[in-house]
Amino acid sequence: DSAPVMVTIEVGNPPPSEVTVTSLVSFDGEQGGTGGFDTKQGGRDNDLEIGSGDRTGLVFEDVEIASYAIITSASLTLTSQRNQGGKAEIEIRLFDEAEAIASGGSGVLTNSGFDTFDFVEFSVTDAWADGEVIETPDLSSLVQSLIDTDTQADDTYDLSFSLASFSGIRRIEAEEFGDDLAAQLSITYEIAFV
Repeated sequence: DSAPVMVTIEVGNPPPSEVTVTSLVSFDGEQGGTGGFDTKQGGRDNDLEIGSGDRTGLVFEDVEIASYAIITSASLTLTSQRNQGGKAEIEIRLFDEAEAIASGGSGVLTNSGFDTFDFVEFSVTDAWADGEVIETPDLSSLVQSLIDTDTQADDTYDLSFSLASFSGIRRIEAEEFGDDLAAQLSITYEIAFV
């Protein structure tokens, strides 16, 4: 009889996964009267205004995030539309798109459409140049809060962000004209073994 063979298998953590999605549905107060919540359907123009007390919505559909993911980073990439100066204090939240549409109706988000997630402050002190690419602060805490409370069987999520500034205005590009300047969401995550 031969001696038993002992085999040692080392199981390491899989490499981090990355996903980047473009916002094909977006809206602000201007788009409400003509294009509804989707600026691709005939909004007055393709700029999204963050400010004046209105909330701008960016919706990212069918974002694939594995079960038990640990979000290590998340951010929005925005493209400035026109030269813009002055300070702006932007508040970024997640919201429930269906509730927001039902409560807002005209394309202006109301507080009743928001989930109970925290928000991230984006303090803008520098001027934005026309066409400048802007990255938000890290939003991983918002995304983590969502997937921890809303586990999807197929591991796909619709992530809807609200950007509001009650001090200062910024305008960003939307998807309407198909110029590839719409906002993008980038997420990096690791898998937690359970």
